[in-house]
Amino acid sequence: MIRKLAVAALLSAAGISGAQAASTYVTNGGAGGVEATIDDAGNFDSSAGIGLRYKGVEFVNVDIHSSWYWFEAGGSKIAQYGSNPLGASTSSVGGGTAATTFSFGGWTFSQMVTAIAPNALSVHLNLTNNTGAAVSGVQWSVGLDPDPDGSGRNATTNTIMGVGGASAVRATGPLSGYSVTLSNTTSAGAYAIAPFINVGDCCSAVNPASALGAGEAVGFSHLGDDSISLAYDIGTVGVGQTVALGYVYTFAVPEPETYALMLAGLASIGFIARRRRGG
Repeated sequence: MIRKLAVAALLSAAGISGAQAASTYVTNGGAGGVEATIDDAGNFDSSAGIGLRYKGVEFVNVDIHSSWYWFEAGGSKIAQYGSNPLGASTSSVGGGTAATTFSFGGWTFSQMVTAIAPNALSVHLNLTNNTGAAVSGVQWSVGLDPDPDGSGRNATTNTIMGVGGASAVRATGPLSGYSVTLSNTTSAGAYAIAPFINVGDCCSAVNPASALGAGEAVGFSHLGDDSISLAYDIGTVGVGQTVALGYVYTFAVPEPETYALMLAGLASIGFIARRRRGG
């Protein structure tokens, strides 16, 4: 918690903690399902009461809010903590969908965030190269700091669930059992795609090159105040070419029997610790 407050102070000093001018609410199931507020940049809103929730449990608007994307194409453009470097705007288009459009340096972007089910939020992104020349080394990453256990209880159990085209990374609150899985839905096999757990760093945007090069394998897991993300190596985008990316946030809550076992396990760990201290 102390480190998170220190990071917040640094972000404020850097002038990137301000809220967006507008935000758009999307939901499927209201308080009984998934709810999200998308800011003008296209991230989960840090100024709204609801950032990203499932069944009333907030995942990102807790303590330090952290939600971002990183676009790399001859220069880094990072949208996080309420910043909007690409000058994007977001609006509701109905059907539980928020549409974000932005253009910068000859690139145009279109993002659609849709609550496709009571427990799932999908993102579809189109990137078009209008620079007049082919651009190589194009990369994208997206991620968040999940905190389903609430303020001051920021550690989650984070696990790589799949790699490559099946890339997925899950964060689970060890106290609540609520989880979110960020999964790739992009079908283009030409892209290199990697999930990533930023061990020990909850709140910094992740460079896609770093995530792609980390090589975290299926089953890699860490309990800590970490962020989770997906990274895409798109490669070369030709003149006038449009590339499409997709990913989905899927939420789950443990069954009552599982939750009871979890609580019993935590209680037994506490009992053993007390016995050891007493000895």
